[in-house]
Amino acid sequence: MKRFIAGWCWMNLRAKSANSAFYRFFATEAEKTEGQLIYELGNRRLDFAEFRELLHQVAVQNSEVKGLETSVRVSPAEQRTMVIHAHKLTLHQKQIILLGFEDITGYRREQQLLKERKQWFEGLVDNAPVMM
Repeated sequence: MKRFIAGWCWMNLRAKSANSAFYRFFATEAEKTEGQLIYELGNRRLDFAEFRELLHQVAVQNSEVKGLETSVRVSPAEQRTMVIHAHKLTLHQKQIILLGFEDITGYRREQQLLKERKQWFEGLVDNAPVMM
């Protein structure tokens, strides 16, 4: 199952607003999030080089990022596969970065399971006695 999580920040990379899925995923609340550096959210879950480079591309180079797949550690024991989208736009005469996150962990697990079952079945067929 895919979950879409959205948030947006000012060009100074401070969180402005997000949806309830964002707050749940990062285990935070609006009051604790707004005004914080995006990298500091959820025990610094987004503080990694790939994400910093993505924001730099959007903020400085005016790029749009669609579908950057990466891993995000959500706890010491759990890592999630996320697809990140980012787009710079103007809202009320202020530059902002709109961020979208898709949690595709379950989808990737299902793909891996299908791949393993296909390999098992193909091995079974390849090693079966020839039918008459």
